[in-house]
Amino acid sequence: MTPSAHLDTFARDNLPPRAQWPDFLFGLPELEYPDRVNCVVELLDRRVASGDGHRPCVISPNETLTYAQMAERVNRIANALTRELDVVPGNRVLLRGPNNPMMVAATLAVIKAGGVVVATMPLLRAKEIVYPIAKAKIRLALCDVRLAEEMEKARTQAGDLERVIYWGSDASDALDALMAKPGYETFTACDTACDDVRPAGDLRQLRPSRAARASHRPLHRFAAARLYIRPRRPRAVSVAHRRLDHSAGKGRAGRSARRHGQAPRDHLIHRAHGLSRDACKARRARRLVAAQMRVRRRSLAEVDVRRLARRDRHQDPRRHRRDRDAAHLHRLTRERDPAGLNG
Repeated sequence: MTPSAHLDTFARDNLPPRAQWPDFLFGLPELEYPDRVNCVVELLDRRVASGDGHRPCVISPNETLTYAQMAERVNRIANALTRELDVVPGNRVLLRGPNNPMMVAATLAVIKAGGVVVATMPLLRAKEIVYPIAKAKIRLALCDVRLAEEMEKARTQAGDLERVIYWGSDASDALDALMAKPGYETFTACDTACDDVRPAGDLRQLRPSRAARASHRPLHRFAAARLYIRPRRPRAVSVAHRRLDHSAGKGRAGRSARRHGQAPRDHLIHRAHGLSRDACKARRARRLVAAQMRVRRRSLAEVDVRRLARRDRHQDPRRHRRDRDAAHLHRLTRERDPAGLNG
């Protein structure tokens, strides 16, 4: 097996047990990669070397980068990572930013420097960012300065995170300033190998065990439905609330709800409308009071007349018209004499 290029062997040391590995089948000709390959070299450097450097590589509303421009930006970030931030092959680097050319360049730069990319969504909160930092033992994070608020909160909670570098900032220690130094236009890609994240050995005929396959079974259908509710159709979600809430006390839905620690109704309302559980309860109480007030505003006479009209509508058309006229007369009388002073 080809020796690994990772100086930091965290990824290889934390692989799952061998019995849980899938089959590695590389019999097709297009899957026969060389022993040493860096994907960024294939994606950018070879395109520039073949004369396609002027072609557009990344197009966004704010800027468009050609292959040559993207390659230079990737080289500058990779130089900043290795020379200024002491990143060695195998280090995990957290990336936090929107889908823009800078995020693409940072991702490719980490790979070209031999690092492991840990990308996160911009919508994650601090407590959600802390988990991958602790899980992957991340010491460095590259972040868009517009997302600095949650990143700083996560920095105080994550003990492993030592440094956060922001881009899009005018600070002297920002990524923009580090990558702008002269001589950073070129970078020699890390000579990564196909065995960087797996130990040596015979990888053929490795199938997951029955216990491993059982551990990947999907959640119960009620529990899975709660995880994929989207806030685009709150009315449809409300129907699901009531259906799940009626059966939350017993049966499979009730067991699923108790297993996950909360009733499906409150969880779905929270996911659908972005409200806390207390806010949902207060809103339901307000709606109940408003409905009771609407019922009280209607007099018993109006309710009776409408009930008779609905009942006799199809039985006797003449009686229906008479009742309809009586109801209309009653409404006019109430409008002219609300207090009933004229008898």
